[in-house]
Amino acid sequence: MHIEPYLFFEGRTEEALQFYQKALGAKVELMMRNKESPEPPPPGMNAPADKIMHASFTVDGARVMASLRNLAISLCRLAGAANIAAALRACAYASARPLRLIGLALA
Repeated sequence: MHIEPYLFFEGRTEEALQFYQKALGAKVELMMRNKESPEPPPPGMNAPADKIMHASFTVDGARVMASLRNLAISLCRLAGAANIAAALRACAYASARPLRLIGLALA
């Protein structure tokens, strides 16, 4: 089995990438800022234009992906969760909730 981890850095993705490059010799394959996204942000989401939306890098041949924030957590925050911890709990207890917030349902 092959696993590609996806890390979330709460707005500090660029700083994390620089650290991994320096400390581990990471090679950045892709880095997309919010302003470069082909899709507009969801209504009510004010994503900083210069922050990294998605990145991909390798360390010793292993690919790691990184992002500003998990969309599910962001949706729970927009729906009223007081903070990231509350949003994580909401997603953990009701994993389908973020999908319902954008009008989708599990089959």
